[in-house]
Amino acid sequence: MDAMFDGEMRLFLEELCCELCRFRHAADNGIDPDEVNIAREVQLAPLSAFADIVVTLPAAPAYFVEIKYGLSLEETVRSIRRKYSANHRTTCNRLVVVVRDHDAAELQTRLRECVCSSLNIEIWDEAWLLREIKLRYGISIDSLVEANITALHRSILQANWNRVFDSEYYEVLASRCCGTSTRGH
Repeated sequence: MDAMFDGEMRLFLEELCCELCRFRHAADNGIDPDEVNIAREVQLAPLSAFADIVVTLPAAPAYFVEIKYGLSLEETVRSIRRKYSANHRTTCNRLVVVVRDHDAAELQTRLRECVCSSLNIEIWDEAWLLREIKLRYGISIDSLVEANITALHRSILQANWNRVFDSEYYEVLASRCCGTSTRGH
């Protein structure tokens, strides 16, 4: 992947992971989606360090989500060490690290050596993301490559609209705003 696409992909995945967290807790834990508080770019104690995402739940520990998709193993470990060698939010007990295709066992071992012991570590790789996209949105794709992202983003936006509004309303808006229709797709 080129550097520009890497950055765009990580921003897209940050948005996607926020929604996946919300939908997972609503579907799997019965939590009202409005009660899943998701904050992005949350400042940590070192003034130059920010958590990509902090998910706060009612009556359950909060957790961090870090998007490291497309980074090398060394870059991922270095970034996580800088941010999470100490737990700057004692209400958080877990750290989710989103990567493309690192060996999960090796990454888990490397991160456990440098992440505060009060944080459990969970790895979400591309295969995990693809399963969640299929489960939560009903969208099947083979990989998160540049050629798939625009269509995936549009499909996810439509699925989110359909959760809130009926599909006819989305069709009317799409045709008025964009001069397009999703019918026949």
